[in-house]
Amino acid sequence: MTKNKKPKGLQITLVGQSDSGKTNLLATVLNNPNCHSDMTIGPDRIANVGLGTRADDGANDDSVDKLMSYSDNILRGRVWTNPGTDEVRLYSCRLSYREAPQTQFRRGMFGQKTETTSHGEQTHLDFKIADGRGGDIAPNRFLNKDNPQDEEPIRRQQEYRDRLDESVGLIVVMPMDKDGFKIDLANRLVREIQRTIEFRKTAPDLPDLERVAICYTKYDELFTHRGASAGEKAGDANEAVDHLYNTAIVEVFRPLFAQAQQPDGFDICIFAVSTFGFVNGTGAANFYDLEESPGLLTRTVSADRDWANPNTPDIQNHFPFEMTENEAQSSWRPFNIAPPILFALTGRVTGPLYLDPDEVFQPEKREASY
Repeated sequence: MTKNKKPKGLQITLVGQSDSGKTNLLATVLNNPNCHSDMTIGPDRIANVGLGTRADDGANDDSVDKLMSYSDNILRGRVWTNPGTDEVRLYSCRLSYREAPQTQFRRGMFGQKTETTSHGEQTHLDFKIADGRGGDIAPNRFLNKDNPQDEEPIRRQQEYRDRLDESVGLIVVMPMDKDGFKIDLANRLVREIQRTIEFRKTAPDLPDLERVAICYTKYDELFTHRGASAGEKAGDANEAVDHLYNTAIVEVFRPLFAQAQQPDGFDICIFAVSTFGFVNGTGAANFYDLEESPGLLTRTVSADRDWANPNTPDIQNHFPFEMTENEAQSSWRPFNIAPPILFALTGRVTGPLYLDPDEVFQPEKREASY
């Protein structure tokens, strides 16, 4: 790619750690409409939301089909069969929505109160979203020590950097569990974001970086012991702050938070998210850590397909009744995975849980304001 070539259209990019669930999240947000309702709540909410892939002359249909299969595998409790992303891929998407209804009250001729509601026009936002292998943005860790000039990882890194450089928004995906978090990769991600900001200053045909969404995945795992009201508790911002405050998974991004506050900075917002979510949105954490078949608790289960599968012995002991695809789909409510995309594209802050960095670094100020 020629570095000073102007990007075609609106674009955002996902970056993040390997095994953070980045591609599973992307597949789900584009294929499970249950998660779109999260954009209809919050201070800058929208209505009548539609989000998915779209046809494009340059799109790779095989890549889109493969991506969509990820969410199908999750629904069937086969998330372990989803391979990691092996190449940088660019998906053409469309977000459709209306402005949230606005109700106005006024006095009538005889003193009675009347109200009118306006819904606004439908907006269609076409964009591209890039995804790649987590380690490729920082390939030093993956280079062959006997062949440090291996062209393949270097090529993938350059392609990923090209996508970063032409994107107006970034979604940084990192696991919230401390055991899964890798500080070295997080540091490299911070440096890559700083690199693209500096590079754009010398490439005027590239857009400025306008927004960064920091997404901490696997949020549901923090609530597995909270019972049937786990999802309701997960929406409490104080819960998220308690888990994030004074931790390496937040402190490593402090340079970005400081840079965002500069006169030529960018908008930044923190989201705690979960692809598996909570049963019916407010219920138990919707993840079951079964050794041979981890994944959705409310998965679709078939006697012929699952109970007779030699790769999942004794699965009937854990899932003793069948669940149809419609039942499983209805119960699967991902948590907060759509609002970061809306933020990265437009700067609008929506959803059940969003945090300003200051709320995490200085929680006493948050508590004082409530």
